[in-house]
Amino acid sequence: MDKKRRVIFFLAFGLIIAIALIAVLFFINQIPHFDYNEVKFYIENESGKILYKTLLPVTYTDEMTGKATYGDYNLYFENDPRELEKNVIFSGGLNLHEYTILNITKEFEKCVDKDVLPLQNFINFNKIIGIKPIKDEVAGCDDLYGEYSWVGVKRGEETKIIEWGLKGGCYNVNIKNCDEISMAVERFMLEILVKLNK
Repeated sequence: MDKKRRVIFFLAFGLIIAIALIAVLFFINQIPHFDYNEVKFYIENESGKILYKTLLPVTYTDEMTGKATYGDYNLYFENDPRELEKNVIFSGGLNLHEYTILNITKEFEKCVDKDVLPLQNFINFNKIIGIKPIKDEVAGCDDLYGEYSWVGVKRGEETKIIEWGLKGGCYNVNIKNCDEISMAVERFMLEILVKLNK
C-alpha cells in the first residue's frame, strides 16, 4: 500500500508541474510580441503610451567582490521598430569600434535639452554592448586607424543616417526637426541590434 501511495503522489506532483508549465507558456504567448530581423520585441502599454521593449543580455561585475551576475537590460523604443526602417533611411554599412565619439551640433542642443532621453538611451545602449561613448565637440571623422566611430547629430532636410569616411564608421544623423530625434536614434540602435544578433 505504501508503494502505491508514493506512485500516486509522484503522478499527482508531475501532473501539477505539467499544468503549471502549460499555464506559464500560455501566459507568455499572450504577451504581444514580434520579431524584427531576429530581434524580439514586446509591446507594452505604460500609462496609455505604447512602448517596444527588447532584452539585452548583460553581465554585471561587483567591483568589491569581482563576482559576475548575469541578467537582462530592458531597452525601450518609443517608435515601432517595424516602421523605423520605412521612416528613417540608413545609408551605408555599420562599423562598430571600441569608442564612439558623439558630436551634437549647437543647433540641436535646444532639442536635446527638451528631450534628453533618446540620446541618453543611445549612450547607455553603447555602454551595455561594450562601446565607450565619448563627447568631443571638436573631433571629426579623421580616424585613419579605425579606432573609433564618429556620430554627428545635425539638422537636415530629411531625417536619415548616412555612413561616410575613409574607413567608414562615421555617421551623420540628420534630423529634420526636434520631434524626430528619437526616431533617428532608435533607427541607429536598431541597426546595431540586428548586426549583434547575426
